[in-house]
Amino acid sequence: MIVKFKKAAIVLSLQFFISLILLMSTVKGQLPLNHQAYHDSLYTSLRTQKNDSMKARTAFLLAHYWSIKKDLPKAEKYLTEGRSHFKNNRFLLGLYYKTIITLYTYMEPSKSQKALHKTDSLLSVFHTPDAYVNLAGAWYSEAIMAQRNSNEKRALWVIINKVIPLIKKSGDKTVLAKYYSQVGVLMMNRQLYEHAGEYFSKVISMKDCMPKNNNTLVRTYIYSVENLTYARKFKEAGIMLKEARKILDKNSGASDNGDYYLAEGRYFDEIGQYDKAIHSYNKGAKYAKAIRSIDLENSLLIKKHEILFKMKKYADAEKLLFQVQGNGYTYKIDNKRRLYEKLARVSHALGKNEDAYNWQKKCNILSDSMYEAQLDKDMIAIEAKFKNSEKENAIVKLKAEKKRRSLIIKIKN
Repeated sequence: MIVKFKKAAIVLSLQFFISLILLMSTVKGQLPLNHQAYHDSLYTSLRTQKNDSMKARTAFLLAHYWSIKKDLPKAEKYLTEGRSHFKNNRFLLGLYYKTIITLYTYMEPSKSQKALHKTDSLLSVFHTPDAYVNLAGAWYSEAIMAQRNSNEKRALWVIINKVIPLIKKSGDKTVLAKYYSQVGVLMMNRQLYEHAGEYFSKVISMKDCMPKNNNTLVRTYIYSVENLTYARKFKEAGIMLKEARKILDKNSGASDNGDYYLAEGRYFDEIGQYDKAIHSYNKGAKYAKAIRSIDLENSLLIKKHEILFKMKKYADAEKLLFQVQGNGYTYKIDNKRRLYEKLARVSHALGKNEDAYNWQKKCNILSDSMYEAQLDKDMIAIEAKFKNSEKENAIVKLKAEKKRRSLIIKIKN
């Protein structure tokens, strides 16, 4: 009897856990810090759950999990299993197409694009927190695809005009914090450090409403380190670095360690501690390989190249750039332009003047300073409009509250 009670208790706790996860959404790239425990809980629930609807949703979460782990066959296996647990349920069909978006955002963007339209048409008729959060996650994939196509203006527009309004309707502050941090990242990418800092500070101020196993807070600390380092605010950056480390030390298996070491390396680089910076980048590269993140690995190699260049180890620096080129770094136009610029610089330092000229020529073809300047202006305009709408909403709420209080006083009188 005791054994049965324990087993029942485990199933109940898993059902509660799954319901929490479903409410949190399955935003691309967002997993709890302890990945293995998360996977094991989902897997156990899928095998013990009797409700077909919950089985389908749990299978979709496992498909999402394996897509992040870059194991497409396993992800597709759970996608198919999830679809087998229902026939004509409109909401679950919407989640099915939303999971397809997650699986193919990077591998087959056109497939994700078609699935986005399906998801939107299926879920937009539901006016529940669950529907809003999942629909926001679907649209967020559109922002990811836009950024990968070097269209950060479109990415920002989607997050501000599609994703965040849906999350606000859901009332889910944890997921809202996640998307605020992504606005900050887009601002930081455009070197709009003050604007980025505002969003990171907003997320940190919301930390009390986030679950302890959620990775949004630690990633925001990591983003803040980079942002403050770029803004040359090293003291503040050091504080953020310590806050991130505290969380990661409690979650030793967290995949966010790779991004942490990228930020730490950048910090040591800027304060002139080059050996420590290289050590951080090497540690980060190990984590990047472990989680199969080519983008992160390339970022770490690029940063390591910059240190080697400063140390006048030009041949080693050039070797790293060719390694990055072979890793598929140039899928984005911006990346290609940056790589050509760095290759021109290192070739010149090595005395390969003809190579340097050819690399710079390729870089110039891709460069358009007028476009870059206009892009920054456009992104600031989009973000300013968003801020104004938030202020207007706050004013409307204050007026409504004032009117309500006035009415209560009148009734009392």
